Amino acid sequence: FFINRAIRDGMMKTSPFSNFRMKREKTTPECLTEFQLAQAFSIYMENKLRDDERSVLRAFLFSCCTGLRISDLKRLTWNNVAHRTITFTMYKTKNTAPVKVKVPLTNTALRLMRDTNTNAGHIFKMPKSDSWANDLLKKALKPFPDHSLLHFHTARHTFATHYLRKNKGDIVTLKTLLGHSKIEQTMVYLTIDDGWLNEGMANFGEWL
Repeated sequence: FFINRAIRDGMMKTSPFSNFRMKREKTTPECLTEFQLAQAFSIYMENKLRDDERSVLRAFLFSCCTGLRISDLKRLTWNNVAHRTITFTMYKTKNTAPVKVKVPLTNTALRLMRDTNTNAGHIFKMPKSDSWANDLLKKALKPFPDHSLLHFHTARHTFATHYLRKNKGDIVTLKTLLGHSKIEQTMVYLTIDDGWLNEGMANFGEWL
């Protein structure tokens, strides 16, 4: 602040820090484990939650099965559904062109949609505020020991990680499902846990 003000007032010509670049720390995306995902579905199926909590949990689990962002969930309507597939236009940022995405639906995803008891208009009833949706999600999954995982972007990470694990690393198809233009974008969503490492080495084979 003070350097910029000094330059503006003519006391300095350039910033002495103009050639310095802050190194960005790479963060590891977090996702739900298979056990945690099963636990979340179990809580949903018990049907003991308040209506607003169960509604948000339903949308979160649908995102875990499809990889949709919370912004796409809010726009999703029954007009986007045909032949067990959702087709929608993904709007990422103001500076990027919209992307048309197709996601085939699993039986679990279809069941979650049927549970909304609607057949027209928006599929999922979502709060206008993303932070409110995340707060309701934490309340719905109160038994979870780590609430830092409980936000809607975790669902997208969860979908990407489990998709690759179940489909032998098919990152090209995953890239299309997530609506990415570059493989590098898709790689950000991957979380390699100890179970995946052990499974990979167990499949490697033995010679002695």
